[in-house]
Amino acid sequence: MFIGKWNKSVILTYIGLAFAITGMYIAIVLERPGIALLCLMAAGVCDMFDGKIARMCKRDKEEIAFGIELDSLVDVVCFAILPIIIYISLGFTKWYNLVSYILLAICGIARLGYFNVVTATKDGKAIKYYEGLPITCAAITFPVLFLFHYVMSEQVFFVFFTIVAYLEAFFNVFKFKLKKSTKWIYPVFSIGAIILAIIYAVLIW
Repeated sequence: MFIGKWNKSVILTYIGLAFAITGMYIAIVLERPGIALLCLMAAGVCDMFDGKIARMCKRDKEEIAFGIELDSLVDVVCFAILPIIIYISLGFTKWYNLVSYILLAICGIARLGYFNVVTATKDGKAIKYYEGLPITCAAITFPVLFLFHYVMSEQVFFVFFTIVAYLEAFFNVFKFKLKKSTKWIYPVFSIGAIILAIIYAVLIW
């Protein structure tokens, strides 16, 4: 009846997308970038577990291919567009900030396209190595980066953020292998997200 896949193998991916759209609304309309960054972290948690859940589900080849494409499309919204909107709402609007945003989007999408080509040969199986910095790292790097503005002067933080934004774009497409260790990544990321959420709750409310 409807186009697309709507089973439990992709539901967490859609939830992550909902967090991203909510974060955009909060950053633009409510002008609360700190809360929007919480949405970014929540989207990161969804992305961390959605692949694991999908592989636990019985899927045919079409559902596997759809899941890969859906995940990448949602990643663009969550971890490229949402961070850009948050930092524009914070006032990072110089021309060189615009250039960094363009590079973040282009490099992030290029890496995702490459990732899709590589994983297409794996029949939906989990990969053992990442190539380049995963775009999803934005769910941690940008929220952590934002905390530095509490201990830096406005001018220093502005320069610091600009440099990190360019570096993130560079490492998205720089070809190096990063071992994907599922043994520690889930607990470490989960604990880190909880700690960051507590810090944000204290600082922004």
